[in-house]
Amino acid sequence: MPFNQQMSVPVQLTLRSVVDGLRLFAQPLSELTSLRGPKHEWTEITPDTGDNRLRMLQGDLFEITFDFSPDGSESLGLDLRGTPLVYDVPPARTRLQRRAGAPEPPGGSGFRLHVFLDRGSIEVFGNDGRVALSIAAVPADSNRSIGIFHRGAPAKVHALVVHELRSAWGSP
Repeated sequence: MPFNQQMSVPVQLTLRSVVDGLRLFAQPLSELTSLRGPKHEWTEITPDTGDNRLRMLQGDLFEITFDFSPDGSESLGLDLRGTPLVYDVPPARTRLQRRAGAPEPPGGSGFRLHVFLDRGSIEVFGNDGRVALSIAAVPADSNRSIGIFHRGAPAKVHALVVHELRSAWGSP
């Protein structure tokens, strides 16, 4: 079922002054935390090739926060039920699949991604809402896994937090 429009998670929009001028920021509303289920957390890790700490998580609804420093890596990303979310160090760009992307310099010495993975969409908020990406994505029912990957030298992951989510609508 392809979409040409979609509803996003509820967000708060704010105008903020940054180095390159006034910018619109979008952040998910705090009320979404009421959907959180079990929490899985890792801190200060350096994922190696083949080291997928998320492999045991299976589901279709997740909230993920991901704080990292590139540390010489070419790119770092998440596999979201078959849809890649990638932060490319040069040119400092976050992209979902190959269709949606947004330039964003790291905030200070690192970068933060806040991701909502739903049954029909993926929404990403970077650096506290400076970047907001949303795509329709309907993964195969057989692919219920998420993962972490990198190209080049491994990046330093300061915090990786995954919440399994409950449906806002009750049972599917």
